[in-house]
Amino acid sequence: MMKIWELPEGKATYILRYFLPRPPYVEKNITALRLEELLSFCKRAKIEAVQFYVNFKPDWYYMPDTLEHAVAWAEEMQEYIPEIRKAGISYQLNFQNLLGSITGGVDHRIDFNWEYLVDHQGNESPGCACPLGVKFRSVMGKQLRAWAETKPDVIWIDDDFRMHNHGFGQKGIDWYCFCPAHLEKFSSIYGRNFSREQLVKELIKLGEVRLVWLDFLNDTMCETASWVCSQIHKISPFTRIAQMTSVPDVHAVEGRNWRGFLECLSGEGYKPIIRPHFGPYTEVSPASFVNSYTMLDQTMANIGIQVKDNVDYCPELENTRFTRWAKSRAATGFQLILGQLIGCRGITLSLFDLEGTPLSEEPLYEMLLAEKKVVLDRLAELRLQEWEARGVAMLTDPDAARKVQVPDIQNDSIGNLMGTGRTWDSTLLLMGVPAKYVSPSKALEDEIIVLDGLTAWLPDEGEMKKILAKGVLLDSKAAEVLEIRGYGEMIGVGVENTFQWQSSAEEFHGSIL
Repeated sequence: MMKIWELPEGKATYILRYFLPRPPYVEKNITALRLEELLSFCKRAKIEAVQFYVNFKPDWYYMPDTLEHAVAWAEEMQEYIPEIRKAGISYQLNFQNLLGSITGGVDHRIDFNWEYLVDHQGNESPGCACPLGVKFRSVMGKQLRAWAETKPDVIWIDDDFRMHNHGFGQKGIDWYCFCPAHLEKFSSIYGRNFSREQLVKELIKLGEVRLVWLDFLNDTMCETASWVCSQIHKISPFTRIAQMTSVPDVHAVEGRNWRGFLECLSGEGYKPIIRPHFGPYTEVSPASFVNSYTMLDQTMANIGIQVKDNVDYCPELENTRFTRWAKSRAATGFQLILGQLIGCRGITLSLFDLEGTPLSEEPLYEMLLAEKKVVLDRLAELRLQEWEARGVAMLTDPDAARKVQVPDIQNDSIGNLMGTGRTWDSTLLLMGVPAKYVSPSKALEDEIIVLDGLTAWLPDEGEMKKILAKGVLLDSKAAEVLEIRGYGEMIGVGVENTFQWQSSAEEFHGSIL
């Protein structure tokens, strides 16, 4: 009798992401050997779960698998699952692509007969699917059901399930979806026909069109999430469905309502499980790992504003393009500890390549994981997720894009809805100043609040007056926003005309980067 997989209380859980090579790319005896090595490695490194990489094109990791290949792959996987479970390892899937992440400058449309995303500039993606597409759902539904037939404990949906950054980002982040189906559906809901150009222009202005669009975008993503859930749970009702996340301020521009989205994706009665982005994939300098804290803490605070129930957080520790060449043993160990200190009982580990290289070629990972597990388990016993953080209040709000105004419109990018902010976050932390992410209303309990060109839009009038009665650290953009909002006298600062300044540029094949 199967039961729903849960993270154990008072214990840290390693979830290894792993690619099991298979014919025709290797001989079948190599597949068996790699599986034997994997199970032995998990026992020695104290790994409780493995999510196997699936559903990516054999020639391009960032796009979905083809239907024929995916179905055959899922059927072949059935042979190895009993051995995995017999070893006491939780069998899970890293469903690498749903819509497709990025096309890599290659036209994949010859392989995918479905509907494609269209960005805010009118570019059709040469491969990434529109989630509303009828043909897309027919093909991807079969792939989801094929993998659900393997009865995994968890299917982890990757962060390609998003409405931004699918491959045309030369002039900033690209935003979606402005295909005919989306435009027609939104126009019907709003009661007025919009061209893409008209709609983008209206979205940059704070008004009814933007608010209705954000609701619409969230509703379509929730409906798609519910569809994903139905495809999986009709075959394997005990499978949990997890989601990787991107930058919280970017999700706000997608209109993301975390409560509705996670209820639709997880299924009624299932606890949501999240794999937050967790900072640098590659080690450049120790200072860059401040992003591990800011990304994880803001994601958890952001979701916590809308989701009051418990959520399982398993941050993504990824060393890409893999081995200690990408990230040192010390840096990997730091992220292991940090995830537990922030209160995450699980952590996902992307440490090894997707070519099926023997795990023994990187022996220090095994030693590191085994050594740190003792410390992590002791930290887990403290139930740090229930502790209250202290420090300077940095604001976050999943509804940020519903509040930001764009006083000086320089371009037609929907990225304007993110404001000009996050000036203080990394700076203060690198200076040794304790800081945490909170909602505007929660910040009223703190003595010091920092504001920038994004977060100065977030508090309502009552909250802002109370915040300004406390200790507040502003940057010039925050001062400009506060003056626009009518608080100039309260901060005692006047802001003159601002201007754009570009100090350098780089040209690559005729394009300014």
